[in-house]
Amino acid sequence: MFSKLFTYLAGGFSIMNITRLAVFATVLIATAACLQTDIAVGAGNAGSNPVLKVKPHKTLPWKELYFQGGKGFSRITASVRLRPSREFCPKSIKNAVSDFMPCPLPGRDLGIISVETAVSTLIPPQSEYSQHVWFNTKTGSALQRIRLKNGTHPWLKAYRWQEDGVSRLKIRPDKPEEFSLPPDKWNKRHASFFKYPQKEVKACPVISESTVLLHLLSMIDVGKTRFPFQLCVFGKKRLHRVTVHLAKLKPLKIAFESYGLQGERRIEKTIKPLVFLITSASMDKKGEKDEAFSLLGLQDDIYIFLDPGTRLPVRLIGQTKRFGEMIIALTGAWIN
Repeated sequence: MFSKLFTYLAGGFSIMNITRLAVFATVLIATAACLQTDIAVGAGNAGSNPVLKVKPHKTLPWKELYFQGGKGFSRITASVRLRPSREFCPKSIKNAVSDFMPCPLPGRDLGIISVETAVSTLIPPQSEYSQHVWFNTKTGSALQRIRLKNGTHPWLKAYRWQEDGVSRLKIRPDKPEEFSLPPDKWNKRHASFFKYPQKEVKACPVISESTVLLHLLSMIDVGKTRFPFQLCVFGKKRLHRVTVHLAKLKPLKIAFESYGLQGERRIEKTIKPLVFLITSASMDKKGEKDEAFSLLGLQDDIYIFLDPGTRLPVRLIGQTKRFGEMIIALTGAWIN
């Protein structure tokens, strides 16, 4: 039934072949029946919504991930960190958003995932962004998020996931002398609310955030989960229906630095990666301005290569707004 797989060219994979054969991304690792889920939550009334049927492993294999990608004279670097403390909240951010959202956020089964990204080209300045997402580790549901842009035109955006939509507070410097100050000293504030499309949101088993997908995919037991599966993800202003497909590919050579209690060592090996194809569709009403689904700067259809032995995401492929198609590879990982 599933006779065609993605293919490689000699010495490496072919992005062109991957794109052409994307229709076959629903190839399954196994025909295992769908088991009772350990991740089950609905958006809104849980009793009336579908269940996200994913069987997870008990532990996450990594603490931090470091990625790098480039094209021509352009370079993207990203670090992804799972925060160990529930009490995490940068002081300048805490003071800036204290009247909008709790920081730190109390509660059980709470995870915090942080991302630092930098984009550099021949023409300065370098763009730098940081993001912190609070989410429920049992369900994958996003709870709140903070995004911070540094540089010549800085801003801070705080988000709260609610029953019927997402609230956002945008904070920017109001006067030239504020640009060099921390966010809690900025005085230009604007609040917005992005309401979920009422009819479509009923089909959402989970409303999450794109960065949380890295946590989710590293936790999935692929032999006990039926693919494809769907969840909903809120981006910057829009809600997206995200479908996760699964395929196997031929051997791939990987190399990265591994860090842990036993010290640092260089990992160089060949794997038969699991490939998650992430496709998305906007769930908002027609006629409104569309928004591309995005993960680590990659947009639209995104391929995430996972080492089946370590469950580390070792490569991502997708389109970027400025540079076209981009490959981002794992360069380092802190292992649990």
